[in-house]
Formats: sequence, C-alpha cells, structure tokens
Amino acid sequence: MKWFKHYENAQTNNFLQALLSEKNGLELYAQYFLLLEFLCRDFKKDTKTFIVSNDQLKTALRVRQDKKLEKVLEVFNNFSETFDRNLLEISEVSGKTSGLSKKFWEIKTPIILELIGKDFKRTRADRGNATAKKENKNKNKNTIVVSEKTTVKSTDPDRVTPERIMNGWNKLADSNPIFSKVKVLSPTRKAKCLKAIKAIPEVSDWAKIINQVSANEFNLGKNNNGWVANFDWLFRNENYLKLLEEK
Repeated sequence: MKWFKHYENAQTNNFLQALLSEKNGLELYAQYFLLLEFLCRDFKKDTKTFIVSNDQLKTALRVRQDKKLEKVLEVFNNFSETFDRNLLEISEVSGKTSGLSKKFWEIKTPIILELIGKDFKRTRADRGNATAKKENKNKNKNTIVVSEKTTVKSTDPDRVTPERIMNGWNKLADSNPIFSKVKVLSPTRKAKCLKAIKAIPEVSDWAKIINQVSANEFNLGKNNNGWVANFDWLFRNENYLKLLEEK
C-alpha cells in the first residue's frame, strides 16, 4: 500500500484522545501513525495480521530500549481494548510455538482495511487528472475560506477527565483518612476512567458518585472483613453506576 486515509478529525477518536491525554501524548500519537505507516509497507489485499520482530518495531517507532517499546505497546493495547479492538491488538509471539529464534510480535490491525482509499487501485496519473479537473472547476476562486466549524475544540475546563476524577477521590481521602490516596494514574487506570466517562460525562454526576462512596458505612470498613473501598473498586463491575443510582 502506497498510502492510506488519514482523516482530518482523527484526533477526536476516543483511542487517540486517550493517547494524547498521556504525559507523552504527542509522542504516542506520532508512534501510532508510524506503526500504521510501517505495517502498510507490507500490506497485501486483505492483510490485517502482521508478525514483526522486536528490532523492526524499535526502528519503526524510533525507540531504542526494549522496556520503552514494551511500555508503548502496553499503552496501545490497554486503550485499544477499552475503546475499539478494531484499531489494534498486539501480543508477543512465543518462540516455542512459532519456531522463531528472536522476539516477535503479532499485530492485528483490522482498521487498515477501512483506511484504504476508494481510489486505492487507481494510478497516480488518474488521481492527478481528477485533481486537475477539480481545480479547473474552481479556477475563479483565489481565496480559501476555512469554515469556523473546522476549528479544533479547546480544552473545556468543566470537562470530566481521569485526572479530575483522581483529584476528587484524593479530596475524599483527605476528609476520610481511611481511604487510600491515588498516587499513580497508570495507563490501565486511565483507560478505565475514560471508559466510565463515556457513560457518565457530567462533572456533577462524578461529584455525587465520589460523595456516595463515604455515604455507605460498608465502604468505610464497617463490615465483617474490615474491607475499605479504594479507587480501583470504583470502576470494578461498574460500581460508579451503582453509586450514581444509589443502589
């Protein structure tokens, strides 16, 4: 494949938004498309599964260390599993079962089949002629006016984010020391937060959810086992929904 479609609003995809929300978000965003570019070089017909060596991936994603590569692939996998498995699925290929002596990765990318342009099979010359005709049709238009609707949305200060939920929980822990504070918002935690935010996008609802945690004495350790609710429990079995609905 010589090229694939890159939509101008690609960054609004939940998976890519999650990547951008990371501390090194721009780097992850670029590495995702570097990965697609690399895989598309070997694309043939309906190919959507690739076996790639560890060294090849490090070169393609501009990563020097194995641990850094594994971290990047882990983030890709976590967010893809949360939002859309059609985008990406990565797993390590065992040398024992594959007969491979080095470390390899199996990468499934069904999205590639959707990114093939409608004129994928047309020659470069054909596409050029089509572009020329379009330009001639608009030859009297010397100025391109960009619609206001195409502007990128700025960050909404009232938007629910994983960091905002974490801060809300930590404030709860400040007033109720029995609860443990969240010190690290890992990719797995962030993915769970983003999934919950899709279901409950309102700030006021999350304020209620967090307040409801301490409203039930069971969550405060007043039970047979002395169990106390924690941040991860909030997202287990959609407990945040139960708290919102006061079940």
